[in-house]
Parts: sequence; C-alpha cells; structure tokens
Amino acid sequence: MATVAMARSQEDFFAIENSVFSQSRATLSASTSAITHADSNTAGPRPDTPGEGPQDKLVEMPPVDATPPSFLQLQPYLVLEPQNPGTDKFVFDAEKHLSTETLPKVYTMEELGLADEKGVSPIGVSEAFSLFSFEAIEAMRSEILCQEVFDNHHFQSNASTCQLRGFAPKHTPFVYDAFTHPKTLSIISRIAGLDLVPVMNYELGHVNISVKTEEEQKAEIQKYQEAILDQGYNESRDPVVDWHNDSYPFVCVIMLSDARDMIGGETALCTGTGEIVKVRGPQKGSAVIMQGRYIHHKALQSIGVAERITLVVSFRPKDPGLPDDTVLSTVRGISNLGELYEQYAEYRLEIVEERIRRALKNLRTNARAHKQFNTANFKAVVHELVSFLQATDNEMVNDHLVPRGHVPLSIPTHPLNETCAASSLTVEEGASQAQGMPLEETNGTVETQDRDMAA
Repeated sequence: MATVAMARSQEDFFAIENSVFSQSRATLSASTSAITHADSNTAGPRPDTPGEGPQDKLVEMPPVDATPPSFLQLQPYLVLEPQNPGTDKFVFDAEKHLSTETLPKVYTMEELGLADEKGVSPIGVSEAFSLFSFEAIEAMRSEILCQEVFDNHHFQSNASTCQLRGFAPKHTPFVYDAFTHPKTLSIISRIAGLDLVPVMNYELGHVNISVKTEEEQKAEIQKYQEAILDQGYNESRDPVVDWHNDSYPFVCVIMLSDARDMIGGETALCTGTGEIVKVRGPQKGSAVIMQGRYIHHKALQSIGVAERITLVVSFRPKDPGLPDDTVLSTVRGISNLGELYEQYAEYRLEIVEERIRRALKNLRTNARAHKQFNTANFKAVVHELVSFLQATDNEMVNDHLVPRGHVPLSIPTHPLNETCAASSLTVEEGASQAQGMPLEETNGTVETQDRDMAA
C-alpha cells in the first residue's frame, strides 16, 4: 500500500475528502498561499514563551465558501435511526453506557521515536478500544445529527467541508454528561498516563463528517480494486483531515459510524524517524486516545461506506501545575470566537490563579519556618506566570484578523522516510522500527499488510 512520497507537492496536503460537497483544490491552494502570517505554534514548540504574537500580523486571504452543505443536503447520505416517541432526550448512565472492560495497549512517545518532544505524558497513542455502548452512540448521534446543531454549529474549512463544533452542553447534554462523568474521565486518564479534564465546554466536542452517494461508493471501490492490482493505490490521497498537530494536549476520537465495511479510515502518524504508521480505525463506539498536540498525524480516506463521522473531544492536564501547551491555531478559524475566547480565557486565568495560590502558600510556609527568601526561585515563578500570560495573549488573535474557515495544515516536521514510499506500517511495526528493534522483539502479534488493510 503506497503512502505519502517525499516528492508530493504542498498542494496535495490540502485535499479534502468529500466528493459530494468539496471545493476545488486550486481554490484551497490559492487560499493557503495567500496567508501572510505564520502560525508557528502549529508544529509544536512550547507556547509558554514571551514573544511576538500573531495578532500583529495582517491576514489577507480569500474566504472559504460561506455556503457549506446544509443538514437537508447531507441528510440523504447520513444513516439516521428513526426516533421513538418520548426518546428525544437521553440520560447518561455510566453503568449502562460505558463498555470498557480492559484497557487497550498503548505506545509511548519513546516507542514512536518522539522522546525529545515536550509532551505532558510518556504515552503517545492507544490502540482502538471499546468505550461506549451501541445505545450510547445512538444517543450521541441523535443529539448531534439534527437541524438545530447544523444551523448553529456548522463550519467549513480548507481541511474539511463539514465540521460541527461548540454544541455542548446546550444542544447535546448526553455528550456533555458522557465526557464529564468521573468514570469516563478515569478510563481516559488511566490510558493517557495522567489525570485529564476536558479543555473547555466548547471542545465537547468537534465532529468531522464525510459522506458519499451509493454511486460514489461503488466507483470508489472499483477504482481501489484496480489500483491494488496495478500497485498504484495511494491511501494518503484525499484524507478526511490532512497533516496537522492538534491544538490541545490529548484527544479522544470516537467513531460514530458503522465501520465494519470500511476500507482505510485509519489515523496516520509520523514517527520521529520519518516512518508513517497507522492506528487501525476504530469500530462504532470505539475510541483512540492520542497525545495529538505533539504527534503529527492525519485521518486517512475511508472507502466503501456512505458516511464517516467521528467525534473528537480534547483534554488537558487536570493539575494546573503541569504545562498547558494549548494553542488555538487550528480552531480559531472554525469557531465562534466569542465563545471560544471566553472559555479559553476563563480556564487559563484559573490556572494562573491556582499557580499564584501555590506560590503564595509556599512563600508563607517558608516565612513561618524562618527560611531565607530565595530571590532567584521567586523570579522564576514570576517569569513562568508572565510567559503563560504572554502565550495566552498570543493565542487570542483579534477577531477581525482571524481568517474564517482556515485551518493551518503542514508537511510533517521530519522528512518522510523513503522506505515508506512503498508501504506504510502498523503502529506496532512503526514503533519497533523507531526503536531500531527487529519486529520479532516487539510485544504482541504483527499483522500483515493485507489484514491491516481489511481492518
């Protein structure tokens, strides 16, 4: 199976998979090249550093098409379950709706060759695991896939023609309760390797939607079969979402569609050595946990299904003393800025408040113990607070300077290894190569490429 080649043009990295309602690639390329400011935080250095913020850079670019597909346009292509009378509202029950029995296998940042990245946890990504029951997923779909959500929370960008954001808790109380419940947070935190909380309500959550007609599905499968025979299939073309780093430390990606007949649809990761590895696509109700702020990744195209709908919920460390590397570069252009900035400002100030409380408590404790005041340590605390506030200011770009519908995408930081031009790897195989270990030394069973493709 072919993967991304080093010689691919930058234009190809801005393709979107939605042949029913897609924009022309030429328009996307022109829009991207017209950006005059640099979203330098997208690729991942710590943002808690004073410096020039992007708010002083004028943005001049053609706007993304302001008429994204409506719910009525998409409705014929969505698999919608009929609603029974009186079941329009759902109540989350952890005992009933959580289905995690065992924790999934995880791969560390070191195993992915990313030990030098400044992550907040040693855990990089998990394998797909069952998180919610079928009934819970249907409740989420019922809340999200409705006219009211589309009318108020529908966004289109150069990365995707159909995204829904900022709908919880007003329109989706079940989704909100599911991801703020202590048992759900406990499961996600144990997998991630540290206590996590949702970043803010606005990110509960983000939905990516891709749909196709029956005719397009058949033509796609035929083209795929012919390409396999000719050894010309490139699974990296026309991704659902192209190469990027997330704005937030951790994400939980939930599959809301029936993926039993889906070909492809995995998440591709770029390791520290340039290999491209794939996390097998989850089935309906399953999830993948990933430290997406620090791992370059993209969602590969899916073939053979009418819809591919994923729900992405973002998380940050619960402990306010830990680094918070959140940036807004990938979400500013596809958000209601008033809501996004208000919630971002609130939680960032809460972190500052708690850090000051801790510093004050430590100062008073040392004073009562008659310890000499440590000027250097106190100045370090002040510098950290100033850096944190400066980073907060840098991310809150003035509204009129934010290009609507633009999400910065980028080629992986590490040059793609030429060994990936012929075949891509499973995450387990890639982790072993990133470590310089032979495959037989890895734990678990290494799947063949054919089995991986069928997953």
